[in-house]
Amino acid sequence: MKTVIFQTANAVFRFLQKDVKERLISMRSQYDPDEAALLTELISTHHSETILISYGHHYFGYIALDLISEGIGAV
Repeated sequence: MKTVIFQTANAVFRFLQKDVKERLISMRSQYDPDEAALLTELISTHHSETILISYGHHYFGYIALDLISEGIGAV
């Protein structure tokens, strides 16, 4: 399974690609729809097993925290 990694100055978050994709699609209208679409495209078309989301994608921080708060992924 493909893994999505998001690293901040204080933590490294690790999620399954399918969990991130589902969350991005379901929350697209609640946050920044353009950024959500960009991130969905990024994780959907990436060919390696590990997908790195750069710290510059600040919107992803909200997605990461939502997933972690529901017990999905790891920090």
